[in-house]
Amino acid sequence: MTRGTAAATGQTAKQYLDARILLEAKRLLVHSDAPAADIARRLGFHEPGDFAKFFRKRQGCTALAFRATARGTPPPSHGSRRRGEGPAGGTPLGG
Repeated sequence: MTRGTAAATGQTAKQYLDARILLEAKRLLVHSDAPAADIARRLGFHEPGDFAKFFRKRQGCTALAFRATARGTPPPSHGSRRRGEGPAGGTPLGG
């Protein structure tokens, strides 16, 4: 599967899937008011913190900061950080 994906996309299968998951996360963050924890579950993350790490590692900011910037609203302060918004790293479904 990785060779075929690499031939078609220039990425490994994991890189391709991560990019698609990130794109869908961004779409949901911008076009819905769903909390990041709900978006995490919808995208297959077992823990909201894993989604937060995944998103921050690939996007360079928290999901809620991304939402605020994309919508042109002030980013959330640290005091209003929602559960599931944390520092960098994981992948969905244990991958």
